[in-house]
Amino acid sequence: VGVVGAGANTAARHIPLLQGIDGVEIVGVVNRSESSSSTVAKRFCIPKTYGHWEQAVADRDTN
Repeated sequence: VGVVGAGANTAARHIPLLQGIDGVEIVGVVNRSESSSSTVAKRFCIPKTYGHWEQAVADRDTN
């Protein structure tokens, strides 16, 4: 799964819940800035960040 938009609510609720579902892997994240995308990715051990949501959608590893 790729996460588009990783603000406070998403980071506090959605990402931890998604990571707790068997068979779900968050492979990438994109937020308003690359810096904030990197911060969220590091916090949740998400392997990829994107500079724009279109990159996340185009990535064949994301659903």
